[in-house]
Amino acid sequence: MSAEPGLPRPDTNLGTLLAFLIIWFFAWLSGRDRTRTLEREDYTGLNGQTFEVHVRDVFRTLPGWTADITQGSHDMGLDVLATAPDGQRWAVQVKHYQTGAPGIAAVQEAYFAQEYHDCHRALVVTSAPRVTPAARKGAQKVGVRIWTGDDLREVQRHLLTSDPLPPLLHLS
Repeated sequence: MSAEPGLPRPDTNLGTLLAFLIIWFFAWLSGRDRTRTLEREDYTGLNGQTFEVHVRDVFRTLPGWTADITQGSHDMGLDVLATAPDGQRWAVQVKHYQTGAPGIAAVQEAYFAQEYHDCHRALVVTSAPRVTPAARKGAQKVGVRIWTGDDLREVQRHLLTSDPLPPLLHLS
């Protein structure tokens, strides 16, 4: 198809429109997945692996963060490796509990993963509403952060509404 001199070819306009629609569609899908991740309030339907995926996805919604799940049984306590915008690497130990609460072993695994994988910080994320007093005391002693299921839901709510995170939940 020929066009008059000085006018764009009709097939060029169609190609541009098609490219725009494809980019828009993938951006829409990405936004929909982000919203679905942040709206999840109930973790009981998840198993250990799917909860790890959820935690990774929450980190990926933090502006400028990247996160990957480690594979295999030789991860040395590292379930999710999250990297902050400033380059700080976080060793994240993920514990999914239907009942009970994580104990000091979860903190020890996170701390070991931090050291073993040359990370700057360590974090235990659990679906449980609490951790044991020994886990809380040990985490404070060695500088491991803890997010309970309630804390994770709070992070999700703040990300969904674009409100700043409360100081207790800051990752700095």
